[in-house]
Amino acid sequence: MSDRIKPAILFLDGDSGRGGASRSLSFMAQELKKNGFDPVIIVQPANPLIETYRELGIQFTVVPGLPTFRPAQRKIWFAFLRFLWRMRKARGLRKTILAVASKHQVIAVHANHENISLFGMVVAKWLAVPLICHIRTQLVPTSWARWLYRKISAKADAIVCIADPVQSHFEALTGIAAESLPLHIVHNFASGRERANSDVEVARLDTREDALNIISLSNFSPNRGVDQVVDVALSLKKMGQKNFLFFLCGKPANTKVGSGRQDPYYENFRQRVHDCQLEDMIQFPGYVTRPIDALAQCDVLIRLTRLMPAPWGRDIIEAMLSGLPIVTLGEYEGFVSNGVNGFVERSFSADTIASHLVALRDQPELRQRMGEASLERVNLLFNPETNCAKVAAIYTALGCDKSS
Repeated sequence: MSDRIKPAILFLDGDSGRGGASRSLSFMAQELKKNGFDPVIIVQPANPLIETYRELGIQFTVVPGLPTFRPAQRKIWFAFLRFLWRMRKARGLRKTILAVASKHQVIAVHANHENISLFGMVVAKWLAVPLICHIRTQLVPTSWARWLYRKISAKADAIVCIADPVQSHFEALTGIAAESLPLHIVHNFASGRERANSDVEVARLDTREDALNIISLSNFSPNRGVDQVVDVALSLKKMGQKNFLFFLCGKPANTKVGSGRQDPYYENFRQRVHDCQLEDMIQFPGYVTRPIDALAQCDVLIRLTRLMPAPWGRDIIEAMLSGLPIVTLGEYEGFVSNGVNGFVERSFSADTIASHLVALRDQPELRQRMGEASLERVNLLFNPETNCAKVAAIYTALGCDKSS
């Protein structure tokens, strides 16, 4: 056997490891490793996926204070200045990155999220290698978002979008036609290997056999719309319907940009649950490290996002993998189709969502049919072998073949 070092792809993960982007990267890295690539991942401290990478033999390096920038609706200048402030340590960061690149023979940089794309441009320049940028969200259409997307368009050798609407949004903000951009659509990876693990200790939800157990995996922020569960619960009560339990598994997502203090949204939400006397219906188990295990204990995923044209995301994928019907809001039906593997409403109506939940509670055969449809779609859309081949083809087209 040859003992030469395999060429490596350097992934930059600027997230905490608790969101869908980091989890999706972990599954992509596993599949790439199986197929002869050598993924090396730069992660933030306290990333819960570090132990997973260690167990799987995936190389990683912990780098605190990664410079990230994601344009939002509020205090964008402050966020950009924070990015620049972190870049003041560029000399130390460069030394660390160069050491990793030298050790692992890095032949490409892959920024896992648009929030790390600016730093990815710098790293790719340091290493003189191609840059691949993953587009995983739809940025709020501000001048800053347009600026960032245009920078990515100018600097990235390949741009990977996780769904058709993500690509359309990217095109619209850049004002550049798709045929003039190095755009690729590659859905996230999912397989049976993610299913609930009976060999590990699982956080148990306080589910009931006589109830419809409904789970949300969204973190708590206004855009994610989890607070609308209160209105659905009130509607169910008004209709005289019983035996519904909501498990809102997530963590507060919003902090004050300057002070880092928690935004009052989450506490106000919990206070409303208390004031409306809904604590017998709505529970807050907290963030779950293995969502697939929590999903296995429930009957339905609910996702009441205010972001259009969702739905897509890691929670949707893992609910489908778990064979659950999905009740959600949005315009896009590429993953969840209304009446097929769940219910998709164009706008929020508490009474309409409540009626869908009543139907799912009262008709076990409907739950089963929709759950089976979800499982069928998983292999079609999120097949790891198929999607790994698409990513590998992108690398190869850039001269980053695993046999380089």
